[in-house]
Amino acid sequence: MKRFEGKTAVVTGAGGGVGRAAAVMLANEGARLVITDYAAENLNVTYGMIKDLTEAEQVVADISLEEGSQKFIDAAVARFGTIDVFMHIAAVYHHGAVFTNYTARELDQVLNINCRGAFLTLRNALRVMAPAKKGVVVICASQSGLFGDAYISLYSASKHFQVGLAKSIAKEYASQGIRVSCVCPACINTPMIEKELSTMDPKVICGPMQRPASPEEIADVMAYLASDSASYTNGAIVNVNGGDRI
Repeated sequence: MKRFEGKTAVVTGAGGGVGRAAAVMLANEGARLVITDYAAENLNVTYGMIKDLTEAEQVVADISLEEGSQKFIDAAVARFGTIDVFMHIAAVYHHGAVFTNYTARELDQVLNINCRGAFLTLRNALRVMAPAKKGVVVICASQSGLFGDAYISLYSASKHFQVGLAKSIAKEYASQGIRVSCVCPACINTPMIEKELSTMDPKVICGPMQRPASPEEIADVMAYLASDSASYTNGAIVNVNGGDRI
């Protein structure tokens, strides 16, 4: 039997990178899917990759808005009746700015997506899971949510928020049958950091394995945490960083 047979999964940030890899992996493993992203064209590409593998629905949404963050939750409940797995992957990234050169607009963008968006989507998903007394939440944060990193201070701060959120809600909802874990990748070969990878030597920036992770390598760990194989794993903060910072 496939690991997610008969389960409903929701994936944010599914328009590319780790989100797309997670959606395809879950579809291949038997999950019914609702995928969401703010970029309609990118999301439609992902939908085309999964629509023949499983029952699936795509919802274009801005997770930083109350209405947007509720829209795909409602779609999952309306079509499938429940949410068993919630993977929060949507994020924005700013690189290369000295702290004093950041603008308030950039701060707002990072906080709106990475913090406010995480809060709204997780809150709305848990409002469905808690009455059912079951469910798994897996957040894709970052190694930068555990350590300080120069020139990405806003991103790093926002990922610290996500890690703290995961730890807190893991304790709060465990007694209600809900598990919450978080993966903290380092360098991933995705469009979000393609500029960085094109201008710097991966052997220098990607740690001892000297290469970026593939999106599938991160999605695979997230799928394990969401599966019944990890049934006693709650509040885990998992470094998926190729041995960097150990």
